[in-house]
Amino acid sequence: MFIEKLKFTADLEQVRKDLDTILIKADLGVENQIGLTYRPNATDRWKDSTGSLYDRVNNVELIKESEFTEFNNETPEYTANLLKKFSQEHGFEIGRARFMRLPPKTGLTVHADNTVRYHLVIYTNENAFIAHIMKQANISAVCFHIPANQTFYKVDTTRKHFVYNGGQHDRIHLVISPKD
Repeated sequence: MFIEKLKFTADLEQVRKDLDTILIKADLGVENQIGLTYRPNATDRWKDSTGSLYDRVNNVELIKESEFTEFNNETPEYTANLLKKFSQEHGFEIGRARFMRLPPKTGLTVHADNTVRYHLVIYTNENAFIAHIMKQANISAVCFHIPANQTFYKVDTTRKHFVYNGGQHDRIHLVISPKD
C-alpha cells in the first residue's frame, strides 16, 4: 500500500498555531522547509534537517536519518509532545521531523526515499497531489490527494513518487522520517 490512513490524530488548529510561533523564529526559506530535529553540531537548528540526504547525481547517501538525534527545544510544547507520542505509539525513533511547504504551481521530481514518511497535512488544496509511479498496462502513475483532516498518513516513499501542487495556495505538511 502506497498510502495508509492511520488512526492517530492531532489537534490541527493547535499545530497550525505552533507553526505560526515557529515562523516568528525561523523562515521556510528557499528550501521551503523548517526542521524540528537536527544533528549535534548543527549551526542552524531550524535548517539542518532540510533538503535531501541523498546525492542522486552521484548515487551517494550524504547523511543518514539516524544522525538527527537532537530535538529543537524551541518547538512549541503541543507539537513536540505530539511527535514524541506518535513515534512511541508507532514504534520508531524520529530521524528528521520538518514542516515542508510546496508553493503553488511547483513540484518535486520523481524520486524514492530511503525510509517511509509519515505526513500530517497542515494546509492543502484540492489540486495538491502525491503520485505513485507505476508501470501497469497503460498507467504510469496514480495520484493521491491527502486531506487536512487531523489524521496522520503513512506514505511508502521508498517507492518512486513525485509531488505537485497545481493549486493557488501553499501545501504544508508536517513530515516525520524514522531513523534508518
